[in-house]
Amino acid sequence: MSGTSTPNMTNLVSAIRGFENMGDAPVVSTGSANLEGREISADNSPRAKAEAEVLGNIINTIRQTEGLGDSAASFVQSSFGDITAGNRPITGREVAAVLTAAVHGLEMELSFPAGEKTLEEFAALLQNTRLDDLKFSALPQNLEAVNLQQATAFMEKNISTVTETVVPPPVISDTARTIHSAIEDLQQFKEALGGSPHYGNNRPTHSDEIKFFGRRPIESCRVWCQERIDKNTLFLRPIWKAIGNYFGLGDTRQTQYEEVSLRLESLRLLAEHRDSLALGFQEDIKDGLFNFCKTTRMLCHPELQSADDQAGGIIEAMDSYLVMFSDVYKDAKENGTLEKFFSKAFTGVCMEARFSDLTEYSIGFDPGHRKDDTYLTAFAKEVGVLQHEIGSENLTWQNISDHLVKNMVGWERLDEEGGIPVTITEALIRNEETRAYLRDDLWLFEE
Repeated sequence: MSGTSTPNMTNLVSAIRGFENMGDAPVVSTGSANLEGREISADNSPRAKAEAEVLGNIINTIRQTEGLGDSAASFVQSSFGDITAGNRPITGREVAAVLTAAVHGLEMELSFPAGEKTLEEFAALLQNTRLDDLKFSALPQNLEAVNLQQATAFMEKNISTVTETVVPPPVISDTARTIHSAIEDLQQFKEALGGSPHYGNNRPTHSDEIKFFGRRPIESCRVWCQERIDKNTLFLRPIWKAIGNYFGLGDTRQTQYEEVSLRLESLRLLAEHRDSLALGFQEDIKDGLFNFCKTTRMLCHPELQSADDQAGGIIEAMDSYLVMFSDVYKDAKENGTLEKFFSKAFTGVCMEARFSDLTEYSIGFDPGHRKDDTYLTAFAKEVGVLQHEIGSENLTWQNISDHLVKNMVGWERLDEEGGIPVTITEALIRNEETRAYLRDDLWLFEE
């Protein structure tokens, strides 16, 4: 983002795409220095100094870009400072998010009536769509042009607190004891899974206050917001910082340790109150659903069950989820793969998606490698493993090539022409032919 000519918006968009393609890789891998007078880190390492220089150059470019200027540069500087305050490297995805937010600040703000209509459409989508299926692309396109004060007032109006609730005493079954054991085992991986910056020395638990956004428990909205919005590098945009705050998110996303802790907490509540929750569904589906959300802080979908016996179907789904968790956790403990289990098996927003994802994790993914594959075919199959782990939307050339190098160097496969065996090397993986094949022929990633 440097040069002698005055930078324009086209240059900036190109730079944003470049940073997005870096994904979660640090912008500088080898960063405290003052960022135009603002201290962004207390680290004096060469990486920190190099990072500060890079970020300073970006800020100067923003200041010189036509249509942005000092205001946008101040926003970018402040955002970079917030991200790097903890002495950790800033990633390409985070830089892209900040720059995207700066550009978005140029857009026209909606009128009050148009903003109210847009917010109502947003709320209706969250109420009437299965959150695991609700992607960013389905949201109202002009949502981020809503006035922030109007959005804040709307969120306050639509969030309710359950003030009177009677919770029956927990029943400590064998399944509940298994979940308690899993919660204890998780503690040994606390630092490996990102620590607990939002909870300090306290174990992450759900808030004592029970809140709903319409009919959705706040905790489910939080999980959806973190999974669906942050992946689109939009979370630093003002509207999403405002919405995320009401859904229980801070300026930085929760760590994997914190997220898994809260999911285990919901499982524990489900196990300990299984009988009363089942009875609630048997008595009345609508009231039973509210009680389920209120008690476990997660969503479920009785409407996905047979209309002839929704209560029986959702109770069976609850029991299947608890049994599957117990079985997969015990297998992971016996096989010494608990860290992998905690880092890979906890995804999904609603109970049904969490059960499905846990089942998929337990089955694993077999790429079907064969020794008579060509090396390009073998590469494509192995990318399927990575795609299974992180999702197709997160594939980049950087993480694809890194994965192939880590897992395939030294393998023997056939060349593309004469069927002659070749040994796979890092150079073969990272060359332009491989990159073009995976990008242009198979459309596995975009640049």
